[in-house]
Amino acid sequence: MADALAPIADKLKRCLRLLASDRDGEVVAAARALNRTLQRAGLDIHALADGIANGKRFTEADAVEIYRRGVEDGKREAENGQMFRNINLDDEPS
Repeated sequence: MADALAPIADKLKRCLRLLASDRDGEVVAAARALNRTLQRAGLDIHALADGIANGKRFTEADAVEIYRRGVEDGKREAENGQMFRNINLDDEPS
């Protein structure tokens, strides 16, 4: 469900922050805007709550995988001549 919220995350963030206003009118307007934003995306407040509760956490394993893929992409680009022209392809990156 968090993936469904991703395209509207910035709008949701603004609405949620306005809920902390000390002005009642702003709080009500923010709540209405939050519901409208969700409805336009085909979602509701329950989907937002589920997305918050089930949000994916970035782990060390995620970082290792990103690094591994980056190294592979860099090697592939170097082999295709898309990066540096004078590079020794037999050496690992430092």
